[in-house]
Amino acid sequence: MCSLSLACRIASVSVLLAFAGIAAQTAWAEETAGEQRTAQKLDEARADPLALHDFLKRMPKGADLHNHLDGAVYAETFIRVGGEDGLCVDQIAKAFTKSQPVFAGSEPHPVCEAGDVPAADVPNKQRLYDALVDSFSMRGFVPSEGVTGHDHFFATFAKFGGTDPRHTGDFLDEVATRAAAQNEQYLELMETPT
Repeated sequence: MCSLSLACRIASVSVLLAFAGIAAQTAWAEETAGEQRTAQKLDEARADPLALHDFLKRMPKGADLHNHLDGAVYAETFIRVGGEDGLCVDQIAKAFTKSQPVFAGSEPHPVCEAGDVPAADVPNKQRLYDALVDSFSMRGFVPSEGVTGHDHFFATFAKFGGTDPRHTGDFLDEVATRAAAQNEQYLELMETPT
């Protein structure tokens, strides 16, 4: 039997440290083996672009920090909800405008300013649809004299504004679902109230 003597306590601590050392070595060996397996799988996938795409897609991603919700929603979603909300589209500015609701029965029908079109009609007008996606996003952006990527990016927020806040839950679902599909480990979203 071991009493509470100093020698006994030192022996107990030594045994515990030995077990901790063995556990640390085991964890290190497992981590190293995992890294080696991953490196081997990557080397195998490099020869096949589809296998490489699949391999990289399944890799865990880090964190998406300081992400503004409105900037993470796809332009196509804004076009859809703009139509649901009865907004209009200024075809020159490639931006949403407010409509004047006219009620026919119980349903409001948007009346747009001259030259504007109801956002609900945009999916049937492919050129306008494509132009709005480009206007609301960075898709296909090419810098030109006086217009930088920074300028275009920050100008987009005023163009797709005006949608109803009731869509916030749908926007959260869209962005979180996309992050999960991309195997992101952490998502930090923020919403700026109007």
